[in-house]
Amino acid sequence: RPGRYLFGASVHPYRPDAVAAVREVFAAGACLLKWLPLHQNIDIEDPRTIAVLRCCAEIGLPILVHYNAEFTLTTNHPEQVPLSPLLGALRRLRAEGSMPTTIVAHVATPVTSWGDSEPYSQLVEALTGEFADAPLYADISALTTIGKIAFFREMAERQELHARLLFGTDFPVPAALWRIRDLLRREYRPTLANPSWPQRV
Repeated sequence: RPGRYLFGASVHPYRPDAVAAVREVFAAGACLLKWLPLHQNIDIEDPRTIAVLRCCAEIGLPILVHYNAEFTLTTNHPEQVPLSPLLGALRRLRAEGSMPTTIVAHVATPVTSWGDSEPYSQLVEALTGEFADAPLYADISALTTIGKIAFFREMAERQELHARLLFGTDFPVPAALWRIRDLLRREYRPTLANPSWPQRV
C-alpha cells in the first residue's frame, strides 16, 4: 500500500557494503534509516557508522535512532544506551558540514517515569541549545504508554520544543489514553473513536 505506508529501512553500518546498501534502499524509495543501537550493537562513533551517517547526509536520507532503555525487546547492549556519543558524533559531523537529519525516538525517554532520565534531559538541552538550528528532532511515539506519560505531559507544556517534535507510532505498543484525558479534553472521545489504531496511539 505505497499510498498509505512509507518504506523505512535498517542497514547495519558494520556490514562491508553498508554505504552501497544505504544508497540502494534510498534508490528503492526508503524515507529513513532506523537503528536501535542497544539491540543491534551499533557504536555511533565507529568509523563504519560515521561513514554511513555521512552518506545519509549526502543523499538526504534521515536517520531515526533509539537511545535510552527499551521494553519491547531485550536490551542486549546497555553500553549503547547513553545519548552522549550520538551528540558527540553529530557535533563532529556538523562541524564538517555532513550532519544528516537525525530523529531520536521517544525523545530518549526511559521506560518508566523513575528510570534514567539523563538521555532525555541531554536531548532536550541539545534541542533548545547547541543543536537548536541543526536538523535534530525527536519523535513522540509511545509517549502515551503508562511509563512515559510524565514525559509526554512535559513535552505538551514545553511549547518551545513543539517545532522539533515529530509524531510517530510504535504500533502495537499499547497506549494509555485515559491517563492523558485531561490534556486531550474535547479531543478525547474523537481520538478513541478513530478507527485507525496507529492514529489513536
